[in-house]
Amino acid sequence: MEPAVSARWRTDPESTGAVDVLVVDDDDALRSSVADILRGEGMSVSEAIDGLEALDQLESFRVGVMVLDVNMPRLSGPELLARLDDPPLVVLVTAGVYDDEVLAQQRKITWFLKKPVPPRELITIVAKCLNATI
Repeated sequence: MEPAVSARWRTDPESTGAVDVLVVDDDDALRSSVADILRGEGMSVSEAIDGLEALDQLESFRVGVMVLDVNMPRLSGPELLARLDDPPLVVLVTAGVYDDEVLAQQRKITWFLKKPVPPRELITIVAKCLNATI
């Protein structure tokens, strides 16, 4: 079985100014778990606790894919997307329903996933998105 990770993916964000995946979620345990799963596949990953921190990360690094939670304090996923003219590919994840605020940003969302997301499904979706950006 081939590994999900392409050798072309970025592995040193400090030297390249780029990161494969930005994981944005206010749930520390979930955010860390998602980041660890993706790092385990060889992806470079940066983390943000909410949309405001994600804005800072997006200014610091070129991002291939953003795994984005919907409901967060300070700046939600849909509010973050509304501020971005040209976001990276977005995998939107939520435990709730997709409300009007989410659907208003639908054109900026590449993939929708419901929590809890099985690790293999997460890896497959993020890998597909990353391969599309190379």
